[in-house]
Amino acid sequence: MNYNAFIGSKIINKNGEQGEVVSFTKDRIVIAYPGGEKTYNPEVAIRNGFLSFVDEELSRQYSEELNNKDKAKKEQEEIAKRIDADRPIKIQRVNKLNQQYVEKIRVLQALFGDDFIYPPYVEFVKKYKELIKVKKSIFEEFSDYWRFGYKYQ
Repeated sequence: MNYNAFIGSKIINKNGEQGEVVSFTKDRIVIAYPGGEKTYNPEVAIRNGFLSFVDEELSRQYSEELNNKDKAKKEQEEIAKRIDADRPIKIQRVNKLNQQYVEKIRVLQALFGDDFIYPPYVEFVKKYKELIKVKKSIFEEFSDYWRFGYKYQ
């Protein structure tokens, strides 16, 4: 939005004082009243009706801007809700895959030795480490065994 178009326009506050817009950004609006300058948050002041533009076209433009911000915020909230709704399903799927990998690795380690590292599982753990519900990955489990001679339970 071009905030420079609002500079120099007349504005009226709820107390009936008329002023002129000196500076306008998305975070603040500075209005020069006959008694001095005052700074407001434009989104709050205009939305709750404390400030209003004399020119209806400028009021309409800023109202559209506020409506667009509200729509974007609602869309973001809906996306977050959908992601949160899908999260338990994803966690369940990731843990099922983790269990399958663990079983496969145990077979491969029985065939090729305990020091065998399965690269696809390493990538899987890196990608989904926040979603895996197991306390330790199988590599951490075996590294404890190699370092200390026993496994933690």
